Amino acid sequence: MAIDPNDFDVPVKDYAFSEVKGVSTLIDQMAKAGGFTATKLATARDILLQMRQEVDAVDGDASQVCNWLSFPACICATGTRSLFIAAIKT
Repeated sequence: MAIDPNDFDVPVKDYAFSEVKGVSTLIDQMAKAGGFTATKLATARDILLQMRQEVDAVDGDASQVCNWLSFPACICATGTRSLFIAAIKT
């Protein structure tokens, strides 16, 4: 598999903790900070929001949609689990 240099054109941005107003803005920064877990957590948040929108679109009847979320146990065995909890609450 060849590596396409264009796949690496997204710049990495440092965290600006003074701009963090809550979990959502922190995860927004994680999406741009790079690293494995940070960007994947931001993607997971977006997936959860999309899943919620699908349920809301059928008047909250979860039996009308099929949503599946999976992640490795190592994430839940670390402090990252608290970010999942906070992200779900927002």
